[in-house]
Amino acid sequence: MRSRPPLFDRSAISSGSPIYRATLALQGIFYLLAAIGALLALAGRGAPSFVALPFYFCLLAAAAAAAIVRLLRGDAGQVWTTVR
Repeated sequence: MRSRPPLFDRSAISSGSPIYRATLALQGIFYLLAAIGALLALAGRGAPSFVALPFYFCLLAAAAAAAIVRLLRGDAGQVWTTVR
């Protein structure tokens, strides 16, 4: 009798499948480009689009996660009203 389901029997990396390894490599490259974009943004320098796009995608995901956390904590935030 197995103690674990077959899904968790072996990881994607150790399976030896080229598709899993390629996907992991592409994800690593994506996050590396995002980190380079973040460093360039912190330095105040312009970044090429192949670096800026992964950075802004990750920034958007982080902002959405922060907004969900604030919502779950009950912090309604501020409502913008126009001055007339």
